[in-house]
Amino acid sequence: MTIKVKFAEARMSDGNFINFQDDFYNLLEKYGVKDVDGDHVHFDEICKKRDELADFIAGLHLDQ
Repeated sequence: MTIKVKFAEARMSDGNFINFQDDFYNLLEKYGVKDVDGDHVHFDEICKKRDELADFIAGLHLDQ
C-alpha cells in the first residue's frame, strides 16, 4: 500500500504519520466503521479523507 500525503509529508515524520493513520482508523472503527483495511469498499475515500485531515493539521502548524 502506498501512502500519498502531499503537504503533510514535509511536516510529519514517517513515524508520526503512521501513528496519525492508526489513530484515524481507530476513530472510524470506534464510531462504527467496520474493519478499515485495504479490502474496505470505501478504502480509497477513507485514505483521501485521512490525507485531507493530515494536510489540514499541517496547515494549522504554519499559522503558529
